[in-house]
Amino acid sequence: MKQKDKLFDLVKILSSSEKQWIVKCLKAFKQNNNLLLFMSIDKLEVYDKKLLQQSLRNTPLLKYLPVQKNNLYNTILKFLKSHTPGDGAEEDLMSTFAELKYLDNRNLGSDSLEQIKRFKVQATEQQQHYQLLNLISMEREAISSAMYQSTSIEELNAINESYTDRLDLLKEIWDYRFWSSKINVLRQNPEMLSAEEHKKVLDSVENFIQTHSPPKDPIAKYYYYQVNLLYYLYIEDFVSAFFYTEIQIEYIESINLQTHKAQKEKAIIFVNSVAVAFLAKVEDSKINYLIEKTHQLLKKDIFIPYHPALYNRLYYNQLNHYNFRNYTTYSTELVQQILSKSQSSSLEISPNLSLSIAFYYFSQKDYNQAICWNNKIMNASKKNILSFVQYNSIVLKLLIHIELNDVFYIQNILQSLKRFLSKKELSNDFNNNVYLFFKKFESELLSAFPNTTLLCRQFYNNLLSKNLDARKNLRFVDLTGWIKNKKL
Repeated sequence: MKQKDKLFDLVKILSSSEKQWIVKCLKAFKQNNNLLLFMSIDKLEVYDKKLLQQSLRNTPLLKYLPVQKNNLYNTILKFLKSHTPGDGAEEDLMSTFAELKYLDNRNLGSDSLEQIKRFKVQATEQQQHYQLLNLISMEREAISSAMYQSTSIEELNAINESYTDRLDLLKEIWDYRFWSSKINVLRQNPEMLSAEEHKKVLDSVENFIQTHSPPKDPIAKYYYYQVNLLYYLYIEDFVSAFFYTEIQIEYIESINLQTHKAQKEKAIIFVNSVAVAFLAKVEDSKINYLIEKTHQLLKKDIFIPYHPALYNRLYYNQLNHYNFRNYTTYSTELVQQILSKSQSSSLEISPNLSLSIAFYYFSQKDYNQAICWNNKIMNASKKNILSFVQYNSIVLKLLIHIELNDVFYIQNILQSLKRFLSKKELSNDFNNNVYLFFKKFESELLSAFPNTTLLCRQFYNNLLSKNLDARKNLRFVDLTGWIKNKKL
């Protein structure tokens, strides 16, 4: 079982520049024990208490290792505060705010009035809304104190208007984020709600979408569009979802927030944009731009801690795009890049990415590799696999063994597919039709004079007549493309 250790996890998410900074600080402050422990932990691929103790067996700190680990953990965090590029301005603001609050509590706020006004501008630029409210409040206290006699009613009115405007904006943002949270519950935790509760929440969200117009404030507008984006993703209207994705990108490109949180959110938006663009079937020029832009963004050091999750999501959507468009050269180059990166870095290939790779090998008729990568999903813990991913994996398994003409093995897979489709979230007309198609395909293979071409043509025409989009259900497996080839 994999061991957990907070110090090991902290060391492993540090970028190369951050590690160099920590080593430099430890040497400068002559923290030799911390330096030794840091270097020993950094050498570990996975945390192993016994291996760590063995590497420190001839050192005195082994006797008090837990204490030293705790000391190093806190020391790293302290040094990082003075180094993290994305958080520099935000850290300065928080530090200054604490100093100003100290002076204000001791009736020395008027001495810092100009500093308060200067940091109000900085808080506005960084969208630090709560800190800005506190700064405005401190400004009011300062100019209305007995120590500051030149206060005018106009000044107080301006401060009051500034405070109430910011408060109204915060309330507006809170409302939009609240609706976004509701949609996220529907998407990620549907089992928490009964069917009646689910309908009630969805109806309330739809009513909100229909009765609200975009706000004037650009910050509030961003959160308003986030509600729309999540809603259209949930109802699988990917064309509308991509429209709101483009609006989000236009907004984040027009501002220049350098806080760590803002930079992280920007990266997530761009990674997700590739997924939405793929599902919306946008033109190549747009999706290629988003792919290139996202890769450029993720090269920044500050994103290294999030690389495994972000790159997995980016890679499997990028590879799906190439697989569905039959861009063999691009897909081959990308698979080679992924496999090379997984061997040379900490990238752990997710079930979703494994499935994209499996379909790539299937499309190249390398069925042994396709089976190998698909088995990684089939053999993984079910709690780590989304239902639609497992569904895609079963369908791909069917396609592989149809191509291999393993007729009798197909029957077992079909039984698994039938059991799997009995789940509530997968019970729909499209998926049921997919099962019936494969069941008929099996019957044709077992017949004396099989006619799978006619069956494929009928099913393909059936899909077109009902305007069903296979990509919504089979995001990793190009079933439509496979059937189209079979019916020709």
